[in-house]
Amino acid sequence: AFVNTSGIIVITLYTSLSLTTFAAFICFEQPDGSFTNSVYPSVECWAGDPKHSAMLGISATFIVLYPVAILVGTVVVACYYWKMLLRDPTSMRRFRFVFGRWRVSAFYFQSVRLIRNLLIAAISTLLPYDFPEVQITLLTLVLASFLTVQLLLRPWRVQGLNFVDAGLTVALLVLLAIMGASLCGGVSTIVCSGMSEPLSVLSTVLVGIAIAVGLVYALWQWRRSMQGSLSYDIFLSHHSGGAAVTTRLVKLL
Repeated sequence: AFVNTSGIIVITLYTSLSLTTFAAFICFEQPDGSFTNSVYPSVECWAGDPKHSAMLGISATFIVLYPVAILVGTVVVACYYWKMLLRDPTSMRRFRFVFGRWRVSAFYFQSVRLIRNLLIAAISTLLPYDFPEVQITLLTLVLASFLTVQLLLRPWRVQGLNFVDAGLTVALLVLLAIMGASLCGGVSTIVCSGMSEPLSVLSTVLVGIAIAVGLVYALWQWRRSMQGSLSYDIFLSHHSGGAAVTTRLVKLL
């Protein structure tokens, strides 16, 4: 139980903590041409500042200990899936956070999601902030690629979650497209005013539609589950444990 609970927490916080480990590499240019860290503005980046060098060392250490180590550990556990299933079924409960949400044919998909989340965190932080078009292009490529894989495999055990996951990814792709359209061009003769009013209205409408569709789908699934529920006076289970004896006793009665 402890391993499974700890794994659930780690997997849930994977993206946000990965972003935190990359914080030492996020630096912004100042008017005088120097670069300072986004979290600690008093620390000058890439200029031999011992504080920044120490931050880079600590950040690199925790990148290896957290995002990389968790990803490698998940891949290793997935590689031993069939051996654990045949030789030690109790270990499946221990590593339920890795396999519990996915169909048997896609038992490895937790590793795929961690790779996607790590790429999203790395692209958002490690690439220079003054090249947003590169960031948006790479993020779009990553999301579109993993969306294709997700639609082909449909890995979630609950079919509705496949649609929800795909819908959220499509919403992110739409937002990235809107952000790309609102970027300022590099031509100095063009006066950049950011996102235009029609584009702002369009993005607001699209976000509102996405939220409404999500709520309607959630209510529909809830109503469907309530209508399809059945109640039993006696439920017989042929579980191989102690329940089997109890079941036979109920049958005799």
